[in-house]
Amino acid sequence: MNFTTTDPTEYDIPVVARYDRDCKPIWTRPVGGKSVPMAFFDNWTQPAWFRSPRLDGDLVYSPENRTYAAIFRTSYYGELITHGGDIVVYIDDNEDKGQVMVHYGTKHHDQETVTEPISKKENVYSLVQRCAHEYGSAIAPSSGFPFPAVCTNDDGAIFLVTDSWLGSGNDTMIGGNTPMEAFAGEAFGGVHGSYSALASAGGDAYLMAYVSRPTVPDWKKVDNCNSPANTCITGWCGLSFHQCDDEAKSRNVQVLRLDNKIVEGTHLENNTYKYEKSPVSITPYRENVDCSNARIATIDKDVALLTWEEEEVEGCKILSGCKSRKYTGTLFQKLDVQGNPLEEAFRSTDVFVSGDVIQVWDQICWPYVHMDWNTSWAELQKYPMEHEARSGQPFFTTRKLSFACMSMD
Repeated sequence: MNFTTTDPTEYDIPVVARYDRDCKPIWTRPVGGKSVPMAFFDNWTQPAWFRSPRLDGDLVYSPENRTYAAIFRTSYYGELITHGGDIVVYIDDNEDKGQVMVHYGTKHHDQETVTEPISKKENVYSLVQRCAHEYGSAIAPSSGFPFPAVCTNDDGAIFLVTDSWLGSGNDTMIGGNTPMEAFAGEAFGGVHGSYSALASAGGDAYLMAYVSRPTVPDWKKVDNCNSPANTCITGWCGLSFHQCDDEAKSRNVQVLRLDNKIVEGTHLENNTYKYEKSPVSITPYRENVDCSNARIATIDKDVALLTWEEEEVEGCKILSGCKSRKYTGTLFQKLDVQGNPLEEAFRSTDVFVSGDVIQVWDQICWPYVHMDWNTSWAELQKYPMEHEARSGQPFFTTRKLSFACMSMD
């Protein structure tokens, strides 16, 4: 959809819209396209404007400063077309106008490139790419800027990138390498979008929930261009990526406590740091049980609720999927603020979690689509994730949401 220009190349522009309690529109704000200023590297001849063929990411709101933060996976057009990453856009709603905030200071050939900020507030906000070829991201609201953010890239690692500028480095690795490209385990929902993966744990601390496959050997140490005949080794050779249809090990659920939103650990090569705190393994590795969609929320900053889905799987491959998948329930686990389990997990097969998990008064609540689960390969092929809206292929849609709440007594 085109919200900003008659240019036929500018389409799939993401938009944030705010409505009042009577469902009347207050404002509609594009957060991509040429209406949003974008910084660029010195060797780029023009800005890389953002579009988003599908909205993988999250939208959060901070009541302390009345600011929205939208994080989503992007594709570039203009410079570096066909490349992609992610972007965080801040929207100031202190005057009920939904003003996009931008940041001074990014330079191109020693000249500041960002245009005059739309926001009237102090210039302490940023539009940045955090993970190139991003395959899952998460963000949490904060009373100060920037908001805490994490993402995964096509190397399969998880990074804390709260204060990372485009090309700035200094990222903190908080998850080890897993199978590469789009098969990194979809730690924060991946191509399905992320919801409630980060939760405040009091003070400056946060709890991060994610799913992870068992780690694999460092593929960068393998010569992918001169591998033995009749072998398939996953990795890059020049500009070409080779992906083998290897076994896809089942994912387990982990929770990591971040002491603050800009932690730094041991310095590694390529200007990255490794956070040395270990995650809490909530579920053990089970060969035929796959976990997905881990979400977390805190109540009164001293108790957390963790949820995830489980399926019985068989014969799973990286490229061709699983021979069979059977939904066995959604799990609800009570945690302390260190991420340690309290009591036993509760399993439900008729109450799911489809979106954000938030505190409502003295309960934790979430929306879900009441349905019968069917994640068989034949069923998934009916609704492909990668397709053009103009291709005529149907989207699966629903017009009814259910809501559930849980007391943490």
